[in-house]
Amino acid sequence: MQFTHALARCSEQRAQVPKPQKLPQLVLLGASGFIGSAILRQLSAQVDSPADLQFSVRALVHRRALAAEDLRLSLHQGSLENLPAQLLPDDSHVIIHCATKQVDQRDVFDDNLQGLERLGERINIATRAVIYCSSFSVYGDAAQKGVDEDAPLRPTTSLARSRLACEARLTELAHQYGFTAVILRPRFVVGQGDQFFLPSMARLLRAGIGIASGEQRYSVIDVDDYARIILDLSLAYANVQPPTVVAFNVGYRRAIALREIYRVLAEVLKLKPRLKFAIPEFMQVVARLPSPRLQRLGAQLRLLACDRYGVVDKLHTQLQHPVLLTDPADIIRRAARQLSA
Repeated sequence: MQFTHALARCSEQRAQVPKPQKLPQLVLLGASGFIGSAILRQLSAQVDSPADLQFSVRALVHRRALAAEDLRLSLHQGSLENLPAQLLPDDSHVIIHCATKQVDQRDVFDDNLQGLERLGERINIATRAVIYCSSFSVYGDAAQKGVDEDAPLRPTTSLARSRLACEARLTELAHQYGFTAVILRPRFVVGQGDQFFLPSMARLLRAGIGIASGEQRYSVIDVDDYARIILDLSLAYANVQPPTVVAFNVGYRRAIALREIYRVLAEVLKLKPRLKFAIPEFMQVVARLPSPRLQRLGAQLRLLACDRYGVVDKLHTQLQHPVLLTDPADIIRRAARQLSA
């Protein structure tokens, strides 16, 4: 198999590659998406001018155009299924993979694993690490109360199964090629560009729909804080020897309850809803109805009906990042103001 031959050549040559004398380049997959856009914002915010950047960025752009003048960006049009030939540099580099397909009308999501396979065929001897943006959803649909990274992985949706398949394949590639794989598992990501979590919460609140007791708690992270974490991990694992495979739950150390989220939303959006908390039986009935829209609503309500938070001590120990101590209520308040703007 061509991939196996390339792997053998890579293994033979990797020892000959000198350790980099400067910070590695970043290869950003999904640069125009929700997370990728936040990473570019953070890179831009950390410098006064493009000349201040300590490393360059090669960005894979699929649909939306990007302006390259704000950063030392090398833009490459394409997709994971059709990777540009010059995307990965010959110099040492770290790949940030946040190009997961989130919507599939067929509900299969096989493009995600196929895309990772295509990436695996392009990884070269200068690839130091791959940061993969996975999801807390790989732990499954059961209540998740203080889940750590060693918890059983039991994904139930097609998207979650595709994420776990990508985690497993990336782990295989990391062992075979000798690079470090960092797997990130946030639960709910909010902030600029969020089209799911907080907008959905606001719609439910306006409709007076509560969910379960309201005491269930969630792990959340602002997308720009997530981007800072990704960039810090990129540097931390750029030259780890020996290479390793590591997974991190991502979120603030304090989980936030649904009631608190609703309270903050009501305050910022100036709402005075009368809540009728949904019961599990109602959610099950909705999920069985023939309407795809109602089925999605049922799945969403089930997702929010129980605890969805994990332990982030491992990430905190690795980075000692003060952002992890942020009060999630402040983040929800700031994101809610963006909704009302």
